[in-house]
Amino acid sequence: MNKNQLTSVYLAFIFSNLGYSLWYSLFPIYLRGLGFEAWQIGFVFSLLNLATSLSYLTLASFSETTGRGGSLVIGFSLSAAVLLTLAFIKSSACIVGLVVFYSFLGGLKMPVGEATIADMGGSLGLSLSTFYVATIAASIIGSALSGYLAKSLGFSMLFIIAGVLTTFSALFIAFTYGYSTTNFRIVKQTFRRSFENIKLMLSDGNMMKFTIALIFHSLGFSIINPLVQLYAKEALNLDEQKIGIIMAMWNGGLLVAQIPSGEFTDRFGGITVLAAHIVLSSVSWILYCSSKVWSGAVSSAFILGVVGALDMPARRTIIVQLKRKIDSASIIGYIDSLTNLAFIIGSSTGGILWNTLGYGMPFIVGSIINMFALIPLVTLISPRK
Repeated sequence: MNKNQLTSVYLAFIFSNLGYSLWYSLFPIYLRGLGFEAWQIGFVFSLLNLATSLSYLTLASFSETTGRGGSLVIGFSLSAAVLLTLAFIKSSACIVGLVVFYSFLGGLKMPVGEATIADMGGSLGLSLSTFYVATIAASIIGSALSGYLAKSLGFSMLFIIAGVLTTFSALFIAFTYGYSTTNFRIVKQTFRRSFENIKLMLSDGNMMKFTIALIFHSLGFSIINPLVQLYAKEALNLDEQKIGIIMAMWNGGLLVAQIPSGEFTDRFGGITVLAAHIVLSSVSWILYCSSKVWSGAVSSAFILGVVGALDMPARRTIIVQLKRKIDSASIIGYIDSLTNLAFIIGSSTGGILWNTLGYGMPFIVGSIINMFALIPLVTLISPRK
């Protein structure tokens, strides 16, 4: 990979993350405004994670046959088209369907971008952290602006801006990587390669222990994830602009802790850092649902971000170290696919707990389930530090 291609990957994900955070930061609030109940919002997020899981399972290997540039161009181009369409759709069913399709396109983008960074060599943790810093900084800006833009311009304009920004992402990749057409033979090769790679992964004991740990962690997180904004809206009675600031502070915590997280991963090992992340996650989730005023929610959201920053550099480093004959983009996609399946159960469970047992119970239950991730993780011995 040359320098121009690496730069285009950074720019593509910075622009797309900026657009994504504009609408996604307030998406539960948007669904609430359309008349969705909490359990329905949870079900929608279950569908989104099912789509992402299927995408990572089937599309992550696409880059092995079309090249990473081709995969990214297709993913960003179709995503931009979906977002622009969402701006003009008023049917609740159509909105949900389009956002589900947007999630399905995820396998063409994030695993490929992360694999591109990971395969550069050097300090994996620090390289990945630098990539996350760039994309999270864009998310902070988007989250901070989301509430203001939604109130002043309307939610439809958020989709238009996001669509335009994602179009730029596709152009950055196309100009540096080039673009080639895809035919049925390539698609067939992709699915065959996916099946072969999945068999390899399932036969790896260490990889399966690691995956089981991530499933428990994802299940706990998915219970609380779509309810963070709703807690601020309904438990604390905050408006969209203040909720946007809370989400920006969450991303701010992610930003400031990313580089230290990568350095910790390189120094202490991915398993140690990931174990610390799991324990601290449970503590931070309960801390957030204990917030009674806006200032408390803002500070606890920042802590959520700091703790969350410990996750991805450690997780991706472990994956790259444990992988054998499978391409980085594919193995990242497969593991994310399996762990995202937990979100299908968790998001709906969170909504049901919210409706039946109150605002705080999803956070408590999620924290307890999350701690079970430590059991398979502590039995995992990484072949490399």
